Amino acid sequence: MGFYKLLMDSSSENDIVCHYENDYGIQQYDLKMGKKIDGWNDNFEFYYDVTEGEQATDYLANDMGWLVVSDRLKTMMEELNIKAEFFSVSIREKTTNTKLNDYYV
Repeated sequence: MGFYKLLMDSSSENDIVCHYENDYGIQQYDLKMGKKIDGWNDNFEFYYDVTEGEQATDYLANDMGWLVVSDRLKTMMEELNIKAEFFSVSIREKTTNTKLNDYYV
């Protein structure tokens, strides 16, 4: 069995950092426990402030501590046969409401 370690480079000051406003009953550690998630709420959204950072990376920092990945990173993980369950998540800029497409938890 192969194991991979994913590290976040936090040296850039312009990377997006996501925050949530409503957890829709999803507990912070639900996605970290390695359990199957039934009933993912598609209304869950992260927000970011463009004045704090505007660079969308493949692995977004967030206040839930979740693995929030781009479609590109998700595809790489799938090609490596990493067994993970992915849920689409909405990410919006809080002032303009501009949406980042194709991100997953």
